[in-house]
Amino acid sequence: MDEILFGALVLGLVILAGGLAWVPFRDAPRRRGHLRGHQIHQQGQEFVYADTGEPTASTWRQRPCGHCGRADTPEGHDGCLGTVPGVMNACCGHGRPEEAYVQFADGAVVRGPDAVAIMRRLQRAAVRADGESDG
Repeated sequence: MDEILFGALVLGLVILAGGLAWVPFRDAPRRRGHLRGHQIHQQGQEFVYADTGEPTASTWRQRPCGHCGRADTPEGHDGCLGTVPGVMNACCGHGRPEEAYVQFADGAVVRGPDAVAIMRRLQRAAVRADGESDG
């Protein structure tokens, strides 16, 4: 969700009662939000991290999660999740459980706190299965 909101804000799109409207940045109010657990705000025509002033567009991949502090895995997964067995895509929500999701290979999607609970169960099951195969 952060990435979708970020993309819409970068383009200067504002959602208005049933549709999207283009708002030139010079006329738009200063926008604030979150990106992967970090507070961001608009500065001129770009978004920057509130804590460092670095542009989000060129540095977001290098920043660890703003909630747990873990870097992404080498495969690009959220650091706190790693590779979740049986899952095509997942996001921990970065401290915002309502934004978490898990998408299974069959296309089914679960969102919010239920997604967090499912990911935790799958991770525990994978750890148990690894322990059984080693012993």
